[in-house]
Amino acid sequence: MEERMAYNEQNTNRIYRRLENATKQGSPIEYEIRIDSYVSVHRTTDLELFDWHESDLDEDSEKITFLLYRGKSQHSDRFELIGTPTTSLFGLQTENERIKTSIAAFRKEQEEQERERKLLKLRRKVKKLKRIVHTQDSLITELQTKQSFDFKELVPLLQSIRPATGMESSPNEATLAGIPVSTIIPEFEKAEKQYGRERIVESMMIMLDILPSKSLIKKVKELIKNHG
Repeated sequence: MEERMAYNEQNTNRIYRRLENATKQGSPIEYEIRIDSYVSVHRTTDLELFDWHESDLDEDSEKITFLLYRGKSQHSDRFELIGTPTTSLFGLQTENERIKTSIAAFRKEQEEQERERKLLKLRRKVKKLKRIVHTQDSLITELQTKQSFDFKELVPLLQSIRPATGMESSPNEATLAGIPVSTIIPEFEKAEKQYGRERIVESMMIMLDILPSKSLIKKVKELIKNHG
């Protein structure tokens, strides 16, 4: 069998797939590749050598011949790939490479831009969290250094915590677990009379440590439910 066709990636892939399928089925086909009268890839079944012929192409190349041998005989199916009258094989090959390179460069640029967007978003989030942590630390330090304070002074601290924990509230009032802080303060004052200020403050410090962790909050709620 002899077939003539244009030299392009589609036709070379068609020949390669025929060799590849035969190899996968356990019956590899011996092949040979010639550029004009020069043997670029000598008779072999090694598919890794298939693309070697591309390095032998130059602007004077006129045709590539693929010989697919039938068994161990000298008989073969012959495929001749030729360029167009105005374009050499080398020109077609380099154009294919240029297109591949352009596509690869575009994909790389898109991936880089996506990474930059994600990095910028992460940096903004880290910056916001740093501001929240700084505010919390400042307020905690201020409260710890005071000899006495009103529990209403905890409101700014709880307001600074709310954005980090994802709790919802109105713009003008802080909430804790969905409960307005203004209704929680009297409960703190009531607990102070029963357990003492020092014990309540210590409990508050523990609460501030666990607030950023939803898993810890869940465990604390379960503990209160089981031992309440």
